[in-house]
Amino acid sequence: MKNTKDNKKDKKVLIGALGIAAVITAGSTFAWFTSSDEVTNRLTAAADYGVSITETFTPPTEWLPGQEINKDVSAVNTGNIDAYVRLDLKHALQGTQLGDGIAYSSNPTLTNAVELTDAERKLLQAGGYLAYTDATGVEAGPINNSNSFTPTVKGLYIFRRQITDGFAYSGYYFDGSKYYALVNTKLDNGDLTVDAVLTPAPAPADTGAKDDGKLTGVTGVKIQDTKDLVTGDVTSVLSKKNGTTGAWEAASGWDDATHILVTYAGEDAASTDDDIVIALELDSANKSKWTYKQDLTGDATNVDGYFYYNELLAAGADTGNLITAATLDNSVQSGAYLDLTYDLTVGLDSVQMTKTEAGVYENKSITPWVSNATVDGSTGDPTWSRA
Repeated sequence: MKNTKDNKKDKKVLIGALGIAAVITAGSTFAWFTSSDEVTNRLTAAADYGVSITETFTPPTEWLPGQEINKDVSAVNTGNIDAYVRLDLKHALQGTQLGDGIAYSSNPTLTNAVELTDAERKLLQAGGYLAYTDATGVEAGPINNSNSFTPTVKGLYIFRRQITDGFAYSGYYFDGSKYYALVNTKLDNGDLTVDAVLTPAPAPADTGAKDDGKLTGVTGVKIQDTKDLVTGDVTSVLSKKNGTTGAWEAASGWDDATHILVTYAGEDAASTDDDIVIALELDSANKSKWTYKQDLTGDATNVDGYFYYNELLAAGADTGNLITAATLDNSVQSGAYLDLTYDLTVGLDSVQMTKTEAGVYENKSITPWVSNATVDGSTGDPTWSRA
């Protein structure tokens, strides 16, 4: 299916962009869909002082649920002065989803209507029986070959197909040159059928012929359209998978977490079928070098704070990865979106650090970040207190 407003949106495509935000000087933006799969964004306070975010990413052309994409994020001190580093992550999502439908009429407005490819149109008529049409001069009944049947008259075409426990109906609207999808509804058995009032009403338990298969009336039909993606609350939570069920659950804190689970609640608050879930994998081999703090007072599992590096980052040194992969979770349903763009913005703050005249490191350079943080006077390594 493709949107008439943008014929390129016929696949579920997710592309991402990485933006760099920092308080030292100006920021810059790295787009995941550029040709480069590795980039360094440099933030410079002086000619000899700089800290950069490095990241390695090979963008997919189509990100599918359950597909893990390598995504390494770290910081490197590109200057010649030691520095303290912290990162923060922000998330943004936009895209399109199925709309509520356009009421069918003899001359419907097709703004944002979902156009069908010829192959999709043939699948909808594969049942081989034209149950209803309002096209002038076209008779309902069996069609000799579902692959060769091609409407030539403008109108609504609804086909019957037999399923394991009854009948279901599928169809399309033909405007004389193009085919458009209809809004469907889910049956109790999970199959889809046209969302409309059909006369006579289908009898799901009846697996034989019903009134020769023809429908004498169809009302309430809607042509499927698209709309901007509507999401509810956005949560970003330190998470792990339950060892028994494999389901996601909130971690007890930073030490217990394996992922950051970003969830966009769908438009339907009563269901999770339209939720979009993205899992960012933390680097298990390197996680002990970072401390997560929600704010200046302590930890939390809701990730809206900072990731503090536990060492004084020497000139030329790299922190190692904070994140290693991004996965569009396999719980995401096919109807949750048509296409979407996920932006992960990594913010970087850094503070340079040098010894005092007495040859020791002092706390005062980082206490504006965390009021009760302490510094080892000889090594400069910080302790971001969890108190």
